[in-house]
Amino acid sequence: MKKILLLLSLILYNCSQHSKINANKFNTGINSTNINLIDVRTYDEFALGHIPNSINIDFNNFDEFKENIDLIDKNKATYIYCLSGGRSSKAYAYLSEKGFTNLYELDGGIMSWRKNSFPERNLISEVDELTLNDFNKLIDSDKLVMISVNANWCAPCIKMKPTLKKLSVEKDKEVSYHSINYDTNKGLMALLKIYSLPSIKFYKNEKLIYSINDLIDEDSLRNIISNLID
Repeated sequence: MKKILLLLSLILYNCSQHSKINANKFNTGINSTNINLIDVRTYDEFALGHIPNSINIDFNNFDEFKENIDLIDKNKATYIYCLSGGRSSKAYAYLSEKGFTNLYELDGGIMSWRKNSFPERNLISEVDELTLNDFNKLIDSDKLVMISVNANWCAPCIKMKPTLKKLSVEKDKEVSYHSINYDTNKGLMALLKIYSLPSIKFYKNEKLIYSINDLIDEDSLRNIISNLID
């Protein structure tokens, strides 16, 4: 019995030791395409600077956090971080309860990352890619126009991306599809009053006729498009 207890203690000890890793090990671990890399800070913090290829799921907005975590593949290695470690520790506990087993937390958060001078990106853009005039040209079409506003950090947007591409090809004769990056068109987003993601807008004769502001499955989206075409 003592040997069994000792063995269990060693296993638990090793797991706990490997859950929180320093910036060097974190950097090595995320150097793969087959992982989840999650920044659990607020969007404003994320926009000012984040680890490249991160998605942003705000732990402070816990209801939305729970919904978006359900979209993440728990079979992949998952790396999480915040500013200094407080929120990521709480997120780590929640993810563990949800069945994420290959899970790593950045010790010291992005502050530790910055201390090691590792690469960082921000979402600050002074000039939009599209002007309002450019946008009006996109929706000036005889077809039904489907506009997807998305971002690389938005988990639901990433989840729906293959569906949107599939349906845009499937409905190519009836639908004109355009994808717009939220982060590089902040001025346009303000003019269109788009304040949350995902956002899918449908236009006909240059007028907004339908909006989707949540995750939607393929069949439901197909039915909506078919109804709007008819």
